[in-house]
Amino acid sequence: MTDYPLLEYFERIEIINLPDRHDRRQEMLGQLKQLGLSPVPGRVEFFPAQRPDTRGDWPSVGARGCFLSHYEILRRARDEGLRNILVLEDDCDFAPELSRHQRKLTQALRATPWDILYLGHRERVDAGGPLTLCAWSRPLMTAHAYAVNGNVLPRLVKHLEKVMRRPSGHPEGGRQHYDGALSTFRAQNEDIKTVIVAPSVGRQRSSRSDITENRWFDRTWGIRSMVGKLRSFKRGMR
Repeated sequence: MTDYPLLEYFERIEIINLPDRHDRRQEMLGQLKQLGLSPVPGRVEFFPAQRPDTRGDWPSVGARGCFLSHYEILRRARDEGLRNILVLEDDCDFAPELSRHQRKLTQALRATPWDILYLGHRERVDAGGPLTLCAWSRPLMTAHAYAVNGNVLPRLVKHLEKVMRRPSGHPEGGRQHYDGALSTFRAQNEDIKTVIVAPSVGRQRSSRSDITENRWFDRTWGIRSMVGKLRSFKRGMR
């Protein structure tokens, strides 16, 4: 037993971060510190997110890069035979409950069969307690805080490779946002056990997006800086 239950339970924690987004890296370092974590080679790592030159047949350049980044992390985890992996995007904020109930959560995970786990989501679930694990079969938006068990990694990686080869709009799932591809995988493989943590313990903080087309004030120098400070102030008031 260690003082860091999440690191004790997950074989690797990977954080997707564009190399030029130093602001998000610093914010994530603060988030990790709340959980008693810091970067450790092979255990807690920042993954340099991909930024393709062109959108191709994808919703946006950012969506394509996001998809490829998640895919590469999972492919590497499969090739290394990891027992499980927790994947975070660099705009994830942890709820205070996660820090207080890390041990309880990991104990529940050890007692609950799961293939894909969402720590962060947008569903409103009546948990009936501090942190509860709930089986989930419906689609889920976002993939900013989720985990995959090693036994399902080969199938998921193969599915993502098929998605990358299919055109956008393909009936079986073509090039799309990553969270959509993950929900498609779950829908097409009904034996997959999906579990969500309720209430959600990871939300996406408000910041300039690298996936969607940013609003005009996110593209304007000076105003962009001011908006960023306002977003940070707003988060501090929550």
